Amino acid sequence: MENTVIVHFHRKHGNYFDLSLWKWRDGKLGEDAHFSRYDSFGAVGVLDFSVPYFLGHVYVIVKDRNWSYKTTDF
Repeated sequence: MENTVIVHFHRKHGNYFDLSLWKWRDGKLGEDAHFSRYDSFGAVGVLDFSVPYFLGHVYVIVKDRNWSYKTTDF
């Protein structure tokens, strides 16, 4: 089963090109993911979690390349 989460991220300062996503789920290591497109609101990322069951929740943060900027967990 494919569990898909769409992240639509906006920040007041704009400049999304140096940001990426970090995604993980309970009991598993995280991995880097990237925004797939940008629109008039901000950055859009489509995150897929392939597991044989429905996931009730996953975790995502937005971060910069060296982790000096990061959001709280979503």
